[in-house]
Amino acid sequence: MLMRSYSPTANEGTLGISPITLGAKISSLEIGGFVFTETAHKSNQTLPRHCHERANIAFVLNGSFTEIVGKRRFECASHSVMIKPAGEAHANQYGRGGMRGILIEAQPQKLASLHSLGNAFNRVSHVHGAMLSMLAMRIYKEMHLMDSASLLAIEGLSLELIAELSRLPELICQRRRPR
Repeated sequence: MLMRSYSPTANEGTLGISPITLGAKISSLEIGGFVFTETAHKSNQTLPRHCHERANIAFVLNGSFTEIVGKRRFECASHSVMIKPAGEAHANQYGRGGMRGILIEAQPQKLASLHSLGNAFNRVSHVHGAMLSMLAMRIYKEMHLMDSASLLAIEGLSLELIAELSRLPELICQRRRPR
């Protein structure tokens, strides 16, 4: 699993809050304090610097994009996860094949209720990991299945995803300690 983080000193300038997505909104669903939006972005599209009102997790289903936060560039390929705090200024550049993904936004009251796990949203992080990809893919599949158990399954998978994200800094720190 690879994780890269960026802790900005401050958001640069004052930006307006963007809508949930600046791409095509395929579907959207709100469950248990989370908003799930499936999006599609055209190839070679560039979105200027903007920010989102809510802390969010972007999961790349297919295609790729580059997330630009301050002077850092995060190359987000299929099955990678990008985490950003609310109000984090960033720009996006989409690859030759465009990008399709899921944006999972956490309502402020939901983050407050997860106070011990909310630290996953305190900084910008780019993560590649089999467990995270598996959980995000299961959310995507449940969004399309939508049977009588899907709402509960999506909420549970989202909580599990945030739990895994909150453990990552601890796991990485433990791996770097000398024996």
